[in-house]
Amino acid sequence: KRNTLIIIFLVCFMVAIGVFMSLRLSTLLHKYMEKQVARQGAKLAEMVDLRIELELDELKDASTFVAKNHINIGYFIEAKQNAAEKGVSYGVLDVDGNAVVGEAFSMTQFPCIRNSFRGNADVSFSEGTGLLFTAPVFNGYNVRYVLYKKYDVSCLKERFTLNCYDGKGNALVCDENGTVIIPFDGWEEFLYKIPADIEHKLHENLN
Repeated sequence: KRNTLIIIFLVCFMVAIGVFMSLRLSTLLHKYMEKQVARQGAKLAEMVDLRIELELDELKDASTFVAKNHINIGYFIEAKQNAAEKGVSYGVLDVDGNAVVGEAFSMTQFPCIRNSFRGNADVSFSEGTGLLFTAPVFNGYNVRYVLYKKYDVSCLKERFTLNCYDGKGNALVCDENGTVIIPFDGWEEFLYKIPADIEHKLHENLN
């Protein structure tokens, strides 16, 4: 009986050790995966930052070129528009928000316009309209026009697609209000399936 009890004790002890090691390994694996996904997310964010900077640099270079060489801005924008791809449009706004060339947009719709009239290149998103990049065109020390480049909503996913884990992972870009700017296929269904507690934890980690 004593030997039997010892064997039972050893078996129970080994089972307990096995369960503990399994739980510990599972916890370590989850933490490892969280770190890897977070690192991947940071890299994707850097890619988005770089893409935005390139778009803003293009507009800043164009506005500087127009101002320095006193080029007719209408002809310049027309040439840019003729070379643009589908879903991309260029334009110029005056200080009253009227369209000198292209389509007119309000500062309420795109706050980046107001910021560019203050002398800064900027970008903002309007749901249902698209992503607008803006840059000031100076006349001396004063901002005379705002030059813009707009990507329609229909082409954002294609132009700014984010690929992770060799296409096995999905990524999207949204603003601080949760408005999705650059989606992936099926993102609405995916987010709908996330439990509330997990979504809360995701927001905490993102913040």
